[in-house]
Amino acid sequence: MFSILLRVISGVWSAGLFCIPGDTGTVYLTFDDGPGEETTLRLLDILDRYGVKAVFFVIGEKAEKYPELLREIKRRGHTIGNHTWSHSSFMWDREKIRKEILKTDSLIQAITGEKPVFFRPPGVFCSPLWIEEARNLGHIIVFGSVAGLEFEEHLSRIEFLPFLHPGAIVIMHERKSTLSALPFILEKIQERYRTGKPTEFIPRTSSDSLSHDPW
Repeated sequence: MFSILLRVISGVWSAGLFCIPGDTGTVYLTFDDGPGEETTLRLLDILDRYGVKAVFFVIGEKAEKYPELLREIKRRGHTIGNHTWSHSSFMWDREKIRKEILKTDSLIQAITGEKPVFFRPPGVFCSPLWIEEARNLGHIIVFGSVAGLEFEEHLSRIEFLPFLHPGAIVIMHERKSTLSALPFILEKIQERYRTGKPTEFIPRTSSDSLSHDPW
């Protein structure tokens, strides 16, 4: 289960946000790898139906191709984060990494009018330079503590709540499997938790609240 892997990784990446510590009943949703022509609008419709707001971590190359989808994400009240320009996990050239982050920041700001605050690196197994440069540029680094729900069909259709916890940041992806699994996942989450707004991350991400062990 990918969520268990995140617990191991959280002990290594101390610079990132894995959950919101001290939260008693809220779960936060994030979606990676968009925008997508076949997924984004359908995903937004599902989130609207359940009254959920999320962070969309977008890839610059895709955002450049579908700027209207970024504008729609913002129009519906969601937050847009930087997920690099090319999603190249094992890039080791510091200058190229910095340029990728800045290029994506600039594009998002040009399309939406807002510079992204949140950054998510291109995978948990990535060059640490992504983390260093994003922090140097003033971003809040967001990982997560629960992931893979849309892939684990046997789990999501039976019982995945034990993997959730108060303050959890859930990582999902813009894929067709997410579209089919998401209504069930949201219904189960909302039976027990409130779904939080992404802006709630910001005032609670001081150095003493960055948790790298959510359990």
